[in-house]
Amino acid sequence: MMEPNSPTPLTAKIIESGATQEHYCASCCCSITTLYAPTSLALCLGQLAQGLSLCVAHRSACCVLRDHPKYDELFISGEDKDDVCCVAAAGEYALVKPLFLLGQKPIAKESASGCCCARRCAVPCCGDNADPDVPSSFGCYGAKCCLCFPFTFAPACCERVAPLAPLKEDAAFDPLPAAVSDLHLICHVCCCQQAAYVPATIQDAFGVEDKSMCCCLTSDVRGCQLPRTAGDYKLFLFNAGQCRCVRPQFACKGNTRTCFVFYKYALPPSDEVPCACVVCGKKIAGPEKIKDDVPFTFAKIAAPSAEAMARGTKVV
Repeated sequence: MMEPNSPTPLTAKIIESGATQEHYCASCCCSITTLYAPTSLALCLGQLAQGLSLCVAHRSACCVLRDHPKYDELFISGEDKDDVCCVAAAGEYALVKPLFLLGQKPIAKESASGCCCARRCAVPCCGDNADPDVPSSFGCYGAKCCLCFPFTFAPACCERVAPLAPLKEDAAFDPLPAAVSDLHLICHVCCCQQAAYVPATIQDAFGVEDKSMCCCLTSDVRGCQLPRTAGDYKLFLFNAGQCRCVRPQFACKGNTRTCFVFYKYALPPSDEVPCACVVCGKKIAGPEKIKDDVPFTFAKIAAPSAEAMARGTKVV
């Protein structure tokens, strides 16, 4: 017999996993909503979501403070940890192979948590391939009425719900980098610069990258990119990246590539982006390193360094 004060198997599983105890709130067929009591402000503010729907996979996080258990997973190595206050937003959305057609992946499976609520859903939710984490049921306001497949009356009020096992995470999208050749200065106004390069292939004229800082916010974002290896599970990256709250170091500084056009800016001006005025390749004012060319013969400038555009983005 079980000792009077010993934990039940469900409670023991919760204690072992370190998860917060969840209680039933509402459900409808393939989805269930639960409530829990966050044990800290960080757990209350942090918003986490992950899932797969047909051929779109996503992972995201929002308002993850340094005390949150997921913070270390989101932290980008190479950054000064003391400068980062929190991860304001992070995520990845990608087009993937529809492996549900072969029975290797569910049609849909998603989970989200934040504040004091958690939600999970899965399709299919009945039959031999039903997801064990999302039992098909119906109820609301903490009162569960019945199980749906097979139909059985199972009344319960605010019953304990087993913690959701961590979903198996696929590797982060590995993008095919663009080969950036010499940049040609198009225009430069004060501390903002626009330049372009001649792409050698269609892949080199593809994608968006941004690494910038504005006051106490930094962004490290990429999107619209193909995978480095053809035939991978992930076929196309819609967008991925992070926005972080940090200790301010500049008023504004950034490097952005959109297709084969670069935009650079810095306030106060820097050696890389000096204060100058260039229109259609003709220098009107500026330092000597910017050539005084005739209009429409665009001067060459150095491409951003590998460190300046290095990808270090992590997602949940």
